[in-house]
Amino acid sequence: MFNDNQIQFTGNLGGDPELRYGPSGVARVSFTVFVNDTKTAKNQDPKSHPIRVSAFGELAENVTESLEKGQRVLVVGNIDTYDMPGLFNEEGKSVNRTGFSVRADEIAPSLRWATATVKRSDRRQQGSGQASEQAAPVRPTQNQGRPARNQAPAQNVVADDDF
Repeated sequence: MFNDNQIQFTGNLGGDPELRYGPSGVARVSFTVFVNDTKTAKNQDPKSHPIRVSAFGELAENVTESLEKGQRVLVVGNIDTYDMPGLFNEEGKSVNRTGFSVRADEIAPSLRWATATVKRSDRRQQGSGQASEQAAPVRPTQNQGRPARNQAPAQNVVADDDF
């Protein structure tokens, strides 16, 4: 199926992915990816643009278990737009602005400056919705002199009834 608003980009995670569960039990992860602008003048510092990303279901759980702040990722998804009411300009007049975020279909660690070990999760076979300890994906190891963490960041799991 053809989607005319599909986007793909690479960038660095601005923070650890935050996992939430909705009222129906569906997992949702959200995080910000900072994309560097490579088209700058010679004397200017490169600019970085934040892009909000969200994913749902098993992809959301896998992202939370596998990725952490600072890692380079590849995101493929669709653009969602939303209105931002209540903004005011310099004269105090209300202005309408439109924002966007990306609803991800695929998220992967970039292997340009890192390595990763991929393990298939067995969530569907267990029936409980939770992956076994042996099946959890391994975090990519970045060449920054620090070891990879192989445990899921439990502090980022939050119950949420708003989505």
